[in-house]
Amino acid sequence: AVDVLIDLHRRAPPPLTAQLPVFDDDRAMDGLMRMIDWYWPAIHAAPAPEPVRRDFDAAWRAVLPKMRLVPDSIALFDYHTDNLIRLDRPGLAACGLLDFQDAVRAPVVFDLATLIENDRRALPDALRDALIDRYLAAFPVLDRGAFMTAFAVKTAHWNTRIVGTFARLLRRDGKIGYQRFMPRIWQLIERTIAQAALAPVAEWYRRYLPPEDR
Repeated sequence: AVDVLIDLHRRAPPPLTAQLPVFDDDRAMDGLMRMIDWYWPAIHAAPAPEPVRRDFDAAWRAVLPKMRLVPDSIALFDYHTDNLIRLDRPGLAACGLLDFQDAVRAPVVFDLATLIENDRRALPDALRDALIDRYLAAFPVLDRGAFMTAFAVKTAHWNTRIVGTFARLLRRDGKIGYQRFMPRIWQLIERTIAQAALAPVAEWYRRYLPPEDR
């Protein structure tokens, strides 16, 4: 799956990716606000107060630009194990892709972080690190420090968004099955926001959504 991303990012020329919808900070915030609009009311039985919403927006807007420390390319958006199928075909073609209709132009960390740091599969740290190293080895011009910062922001963004999405699926649609993934999601968020690049988001969580509310 990582090799497929490497191949896609090598093959996707700028004129092609320029035609895709751009995943900018406003679109990122739209997904993040599901945390405020769905998860907060689920645990507090009331809408989030305006200062909470304002500080949430400010914290994330201080952090999201760091996801753009790396170049853009095509991102299939929901690139995780449940959307990949092993096919009886040689080479990269053995990795069948589902759910790519929402493809966007986004930082190259986008799909890689979704694949490695998602709610569905917990990877051993050694495998996680090896997969990141494999991607970086294919693009030696990328700065590792910038890449890992962007990777962390994308991981925190995606999983905060998922908390809100799963709360919405539960409260609006009665879909309880996704709740089994919540402990893993919170582990990913807590580990990621401990990094210095995520300090504004970590402070928001400390003030408004402490561990007992997660």
